[in-house]
Amino acid sequence: MTATRYDNLSNNMALYNQKASNVAQGLAELQVINTLITSDNSFGTAATADEQKFYGTTETNALTAALAAIKPITYTITTSAGANGAVSPTGAVAVNYNSGQTFTATPTALYEVDEWTLDSVSAQTGGDTFTLDPVTADHTLVVTFSLIP
Repeated sequence: MTATRYDNLSNNMALYNQKASNVAQGLAELQVINTLITSDNSFGTAATADEQKFYGTTETNALTAALAAIKPITYTITTSAGANGAVSPTGAVAVNYNSGQTFTATPTALYEVDEWTLDSVSAQTGGDTFTLDPVTADHTLVVTFSLIP
């Protein structure tokens, strides 16, 4: 009995791993195809003749539509500014996985950017802009201001 249960579990795991591998390979191929075509679903100059022949227009259009239907993973960057200034964009900012986002601080008169903190850790001293790239998790970003000496 035990050997049969183990064999069944082992077979199920092998099947699961194969399906997961196929999905990952399909997504990777769709992303490659997506880079080869232009916004009007024709092949761009980056596509070689062999790629155009291998990925026929009909197949490419169908795969591109499938890729576009995949919802991207997004994370939230929650921003705020201390007294005597503002940050833009502000509040809860949705950013796609592995993308970047630039934030701009605007101090009020007689003040300057003192510090940017990311998840309560100092990330940058001064500077009117802060770029978070790549984004791979939710974060909290706070900018503080100090009186210009």
